[in-house]
Amino acid sequence: MRQIHNRLRNFAIFALSLSMLSASSAMAACNCHDVPYYAHEEVNTHPTLTKPVSYVRAGRLIDPEKGVVLEDQLIAIKDKRVISITPWKKGPLDGPLVDWSAYTVLPGLIDMHTHLADMEQTANIAEPLLHSVADIAYMGAYNALVTLQAGFTTVHDVGTFRALTDVSLRNAIENDLVLGPRMNVVGAYIQGAGGGGEVTSGLAPDIQVPADMRAGVVSDVNDARLKVTYLLNRGADSIKMIATGAV
Repeated sequence: MRQIHNRLRNFAIFALSLSMLSASSAMAACNCHDVPYYAHEEVNTHPTLTKPVSYVRAGRLIDPEKGVVLEDQLIAIKDKRVISITPWKKGPLDGPLVDWSAYTVLPGLIDMHTHLADMEQTANIAEPLLHSVADIAYMGAYNALVTLQAGFTTVHDVGTFRALTDVSLRNAIENDLVLGPRMNVVGAYIQGAGGGGEVTSGLAPDIQVPADMRAGVVSDVNDARLKVTYLLNRGADSIKMIATGAV
């Protein structure tokens, strides 16, 4: 699940990243017709936040609502949202145009299980202890970028060893500080002592694990309530509970 940048190696997907069109959730383009897709289209109704319209010319456009592939379409994007899709017509436009007339375009993909704000998984149980908070921040920014470039414009990020680093990454993306998909984050793992998301298994008993790696460890029902409240108050969108050893 964590090696996101390798999962689409057999075909090319292009995301409309913020750097190109300020539309990270708009569409993704590829050279094939039968790939997964998910529609996401909203219109920003706040005039004070408006920005110039940008355009994409799509040689073929997958319409998941109608179940058809449309030929030669013009996609208009404003304030990071698709505002219209119309047949392509030659003529002047009031904004920049990306010409993808040689490609098939589809709505941005959604990954429901990611760990962007963390390191790659290894066989070393102490791996999370080998990286500082700053290391994780840079790794998260990289993971977010390659995920977006792979065509995923929304993710459900379901846990990080260092509490709330996923919240910080989500906020950085929303504030246009780094490029990445929209993120729904959990803040930390809610679990019992020694659970699947705790870095203690196999370690000597006198090794002190950083407090931010135990932010979701609970001892009883009331403790669980307090820890869940803590995470939600600090920006978590949802809660991840590990009831087993993550198996």
